[in-house]
Parts: sequence; C-alpha cells; structure tokens
Amino acid sequence: MDTLDQYVGFVGEGYLEAADKLKECQFFLDLMRQTTEFDHFRWFTNAFLSAARAVMDWLATSAYYAIPGEGQWEMEEDPQAIATLSKHF
Repeated sequence: MDTLDQYVGFVGEGYLEAADKLKECQFFLDLMRQTTEFDHFRWFTNAFLSAARAVMDWLATSAYYAIPGEGQWEMEEDPQAIATLSKHF
C-alpha cells in the first residue's frame, strides 16, 4: 500500500474518491493476509486488484479533467499529475 499512499490527495478534487478506494484496497489486503482458505484468498485478491485499478483509473481521469481552483470552472489537464501517472499506465 505504500506505493498507492503517495497518490492520496495528488489530484486536488480527487481526494475523497481515491482515499475511499485506497481504504477498500487496505480492507481486502487485510482479509487476504488473514484467510487460510484458498478460495477466499482468490476472491479477496480479485477484489483488491479491482479496487487498486479503480484508484489508478480515477486518478488518471482526474489528471486529464481536473477542475482548477480559483474562479474558473472549465476542466483542464494537470501536466504534473499526468507525467507522474503515465509511468504506471
């Protein structure tokens, strides 16, 4: 989770959605660590990977369609966020 934690709050308007999905990732990771049944482990792993992918998808979308801060309400790209996230896509 350390590598995903660096993206919490990375895109200004995306904190709550990304933070929620990161918590979901942590939830399923904890279940993966605790279970002793193979089928449960597979299901928890699938859920973890799905939530992790959703975090990255949401951050990428937010980077391309960010809402700027002061007064302006047109969507604009965040070049720094795009450069950082492009390493992972």
